[in-house]
Amino acid sequence: MTTNFELDDTLLYEYMNNFFGYGNFNGKYWFIGMEDGSDGTIKEVVHRLNHWKVRGKVTIDDLNAQHKQFGIQQFIGPKARLQPTWSKLIRILLSAEGHNVDREMVREFQREELGVHTGNNCILELLPLPSKSIKKWIYNEHSSIPELINRDVYKKTWSKPRSAAIRRFIEIHKPRYVVFYSSNQEYKFWWKQITGSATQWKSIDKVHITHNNDTIFAITPHPVAYGITNEHFHNLGRLLVQEQNRL
Repeated sequence: MTTNFELDDTLLYEYMNNFFGYGNFNGKYWFIGMEDGSDGTIKEVVHRLNHWKVRGKVTIDDLNAQHKQFGIQQFIGPKARLQPTWSKLIRILLSAEGHNVDREMVREFQREELGVHTGNNCILELLPLPSKSIKKWIYNEHSSIPELINRDVYKKTWSKPRSAAIRRFIEIHKPRYVVFYSSNQEYKFWWKQITGSATQWKSIDKVHITHNNDTIFAITPHPVAYGITNEHFHNLGRLLVQEQNRL
């Protein structure tokens, strides 16, 4: 397959090893997911890589500033629509902060405060490359990096070093709350590698929760998982605060 949008393998490799997400490492709330979403085209991936290069090859970027610089308006502009995953994560944070959450409050937070360098939150990804779904893999068609030959090899290559890096970030910055959003058994393994916590996990209403001396950790089903409601995420925010109050 040929395309006018070809990957720069050197830049791609740097991106996979060095870019982790958006926001403020000193934020109180961290959200850690499986991987970033995508429209499934190589064109979008090339644009992301070029944006990352222009913005200094940062470890975490400012979501709002990045979108504004490159004219991406659908989630931060005056007519922003709610992003299905982000909007549920925002509900956790706002509920933990004691708000009675509604759609417009979520929309305003998404437009102005989600993933910004001056904010109270951080969004990181275990796996580095954006993907439309776990069933669609496009990188072997556009890259000669051998570890991208298929999704299984890719996951085995990058899950371990990136989970170790995220664990180091947590140890250094000590966020108050870390929410992992996928309860898939495969990803639960990596979430527990990241926590490194000796404290026993407990289960409450589809949430697994534990803590160490600095951080409360929670594992929740993915925000777009079937049957998961807004109220689940409101309850999770309240649960985080309840756990803090017990410590």
